[in-house]
Amino acid sequence: MELRIESYCHKKSCFINTDEPFTESFDYETTISTCYFKAGFNLFLIDEDCDEENIVATVEGYFFNYNYIEAYDINIIDSADTISNDAYNAIVTLKNNNFLLAEVDIGCRPLICYLSRFFIYPNYRNNGIATYIHENLQEIFEYVTSDLTSLFITLPCPQIPTLDGSWENIRDDNMFEKMIRLLNKHGFKPIGKEFYYKSYT
Repeated sequence: MELRIESYCHKKSCFINTDEPFTESFDYETTISTCYFKAGFNLFLIDEDCDEENIVATVEGYFFNYNYIEAYDINIIDSADTISNDAYNAIVTLKNNNFLLAEVDIGCRPLICYLSRFFIYPNYRNNGIATYIHENLQEIFEYVTSDLTSLFITLPCPQIPTLDGSWENIRDDNMFEKMIRLLNKHGFKPIGKEFYYKSYT
């Protein structure tokens, strides 16, 4: 199956002064929210009969740059807390299990990813798309972020897109069990009470 990938990478906004050379602000409150960025991708299938594209998958996460965190002595937990409660709990779980320094290949693979969304649209499930993404997860996100990721951590939670463009968590035991099986199949291991992680170091 030939799909088109559309990637996106968003970093927090900052202020610039046109009277000075460009530099990011390094006051602590600003820096804790700029040591991470949101990135992801959508996959599309071209319908040749009507010359339209149909969305197949959406995958996204929050990436923490550990080189940046180390260089500016940022508290990664404070940083995660500015994203969401789930992101905060993910990073706390890594830290409580002594995974951060042990699992991050600082310099070569500096990114840590909280994988916040992994969704295959219903019409395209059971076609091997989720398996393909998992088998190429690091490589795809290297294309998206232009950097390598040492570790992915995720909270399996069924979601659905809403009409206003947001996402809603839902209770779907069958989907949840499939998510767990997929994670286990592709090398993710349980950590803490709810999370799963995969290390590439």
